[in-house]
Amino acid sequence: MRFTKKWLSLASVAIPCLLQSTYFGNPGQPTLLKDGLVQTPPSWYCLRVGYMSDYLYRQDYKEEFPSPGGHPPSNYASLRTDAATITLNLRNRIDLNALIGSAQLQIDQDVFTKRQFAWGVGGKFLVWKTRSVRVGLDLKYLESKQKPLYFVGDGEAYNIVSDFKLNYVDMQAAFGVAYLI
Repeated sequence: MRFTKKWLSLASVAIPCLLQSTYFGNPGQPTLLKDGLVQTPPSWYCLRVGYMSDYLYRQDYKEEFPSPGGHPPSNYASLRTDAATITLNLRNRIDLNALIGSAQLQIDQDVFTKRQFAWGVGGKFLVWKTRSVRVGLDLKYLESKQKPLYFVGDGEAYNIVSDFKLNYVDMQAAFGVAYLI
């Protein structure tokens, strides 16, 4: 009964709000999201502010120095990012993004870090559009300096007390085509 009252009160507060989902990965995003916090009367630009939580990112890597003992390592790094996003849209053709938040890195089941400052920039550029077809370019850059707390070796956790840091840099570029239904 208590659970139902909680959800009903939350729904009654949220119903009058305008909700809008983001179109991550869509090359036509600059024309799809036109409303923001700041708009001029001729509407040639708008400013949008949002929140991003990315904890599904996982990347395989090739180990430069093979580990002794002959057992194959799992070779993956995962980064969880929670950040505010600020987007400036120009003429519904260009989205310029800034990302400010924190990230946490894990390498295999061996190295674990605490949350550290992360920042990024990027942009989506609508190259060509018709009534139904959108062609776009997406560029992104993310950086975070990660300080490992401990690493695991032979099932034991070892604290890291030095000034050792991992510099994480991620650059992405994408070219895409979307069809509007």
